[in-house]
Amino acid sequence: MTTVATSGTISETEQLGLVANSLISATMQLDDIKLDLWAAMGLTIPQLRLLMLLKHEDGQSNAALAEALGIERPSVSALLERLETGSFIRREIDDRPQGDRRNIRVFLEARGRQAVSHFDPQIKDQAQQLVKAIPANQLQKTAQMLTKIGGAQHPTRGS
Repeated sequence: MTTVATSGTISETEQLGLVANSLISATMQLDDIKLDLWAAMGLTIPQLRLLMLLKHEDGQSNAALAEALGIERPSVSALLERLETGSFIRREIDDRPQGDRRNIRVFLEARGRQAVSHFDPQIKDQAQQLVKAIPANQLQKTAQMLTKIGGAQHPTRGS
């Protein structure tokens, strides 16, 4: 657990480091909660990566998913088969001409969307348990700060 000093003078860089360490610690606790939830759903990390790609751009092709994941198309097909069996995704034939081959598009189903949602009721319940450590008179300020962080531009993804 990270302890934030409240007295004495520390530099802005040190303050940023302390806040970053606290944020990392808190998100790691939430990560553990999410990993447990995903494991209970029978999902693996490669399957989650694929679901996250579809969350950001639904209806991708097998080839686009393979390229984004950095794996071969047969490996993607195996992931898709397991996800389709678990009702996380559906595959549809895209009838638009693509040379001689039919093009398959992959879409999230409700269960897949729920799996990659940050607002899953179980995750929210666990997060509420974590924030109970915050004194009631500091909850509004904490919410404002976290909202600001949550709305910040991702440093490696851009806008």
